[in-house]
Amino acid sequence: MTLLHLMEPSKRCAYFQIDDEEGKGRVTRSSHPRWDTMSGLKKNINETIAAARAEEGQARAALVRTGYGWLRSWCEVFTETELLQGVTQRHHPAVHMTQLGKIKSGALPAAIGPVVRIFEEACRYIDSHSQPLTVLNVAPTLAGPRCALGGAAGHPGYLPSCRRLGRVS
Repeated sequence: MTLLHLMEPSKRCAYFQIDDEEGKGRVTRSSHPRWDTMSGLKKNINETIAAARAEEGQARAALVRTGYGWLRSWCEVFTETELLQGVTQRHHPAVHMTQLGKIKSGALPAAIGPVVRIFEEACRYIDSHSQPLTVLNVAPTLAGPRCALGGAAGHPGYLPSCRRLGRVS
């Protein structure tokens, strides 16, 4: 268990952020470090879709690319927390061998296809991935993330082929 897990239920803990923006360590009080969770990412995705609906042109395209970035993160967090049950985690060197029995192996065959498809589509549009010239100027559309997110439901938990994956027992 990390200090972040212990901090969640307690209101007595304080978090301070240190940055080097001005050439020296600056300490500021903050609410919490960025911590990607399924619910937090779902909220970010929904807010980005809502904001994109209100925009047009380049502003809308930028928000859609941001939404694809959140989708990509959702795929990673879903895989590590829901399917692999924390056995492996991004940016952590250890494999938690004692947790192997918790992996939802029965859900893997149904999950791999949809999650990989969404992940690859998200990587196609996020700013941090360079694209070939032939597709570089093909702008992402809001229909793409909405479709990946389950249309009107508006979040990854309602992706038709993954709907039950987040709740696999």
